[in-house]
Amino acid sequence: MTTSLSPHAREWWTGQFAELRGDADSDVEATIVAPVRKSDAGSKPLLCIADNGERYWVKFPNNPQTPQTLVPEVVVPELAALIDAPVITPVRLATHPELVGETYDPSNVLRIPGGLAHGSPLIDDVVGREEDLDYVRRDHNQLRIPRLLVLWDWAMGEDPQWLYDEHEQGSIWSFDHGCWLDAGEGPWTEPGLVNVSTQSWTFDEAIPDGLDAGAFIETANRLDEVTASDILSGLSRVPRQWEPDDAVLEGLGWCLYTRKPGVAARARAMSARFAKGGRR
Repeated sequence: MTTSLSPHAREWWTGQFAELRGDADSDVEATIVAPVRKSDAGSKPLLCIADNGERYWVKFPNNPQTPQTLVPEVVVPELAALIDAPVITPVRLATHPELVGETYDPSNVLRIPGGLAHGSPLIDDVVGREEDLDYVRRDHNQLRIPRLLVLWDWAMGEDPQWLYDEHEQGSIWSFDHGCWLDAGEGPWTEPGLVNVSTQSWTFDEAIPDGLDAGAFIETANRLDEVTASDILSGLSRVPRQWEPDDAVLEGLGWCLYTRKPGVAARARAMSARFAKGGRR
């Protein structure tokens, strides 16, 4: 590690991933053993059963949205854990050899590849909303939604996908992060990352009344405590099969670290929009 530089310097991040990503490709949590249902969503996820008995919506690296969209699927939950934002925890899946080559999209064009895939656990009895932040008064969502809004700004959210778990009185969760980290506009570039490193990333949909003002401040404080090593650890979870270029992750790491102060400041300003009791 370069000790003469601060993580605020882009050069500090150069070479940081050389050793950290060594075990990422071997970190498999289950194996896909049977397909259940195809989907016509953009990435053509496939509902599968794994050898642990669980069901997952699976995205493969040869999906129409490219392997790049699997990078945020790994990184955003890692960032969420640092600020206690409610995000569905993904799993790393291997593909059973007998499934390799089977088609997995409704048009029967895309074929299941070998290697690693991304899995999002299926949660039964949920209410899914594409955009709406809802159920503020249920199961501490007045605290959970502010954390998600801070995560949205920090991790440059796109295409909001919220789940409300009916088993837990409507707890809100975020899932499907393939377009986050500014991943929807083509390959990451150094100029592009520099451009978004200080850019406000506003949630464009309606923000409901009733949110807890203190939750914004608490989350901002958590964000202040996130270190460069924390970010490195999260990004190092990306398998080389999906993103072989360490330089891309170095740029993302620097961008996320650089974004922290602005995001925290905006979170504290957001708290001021809500008076005592969590109302604006």
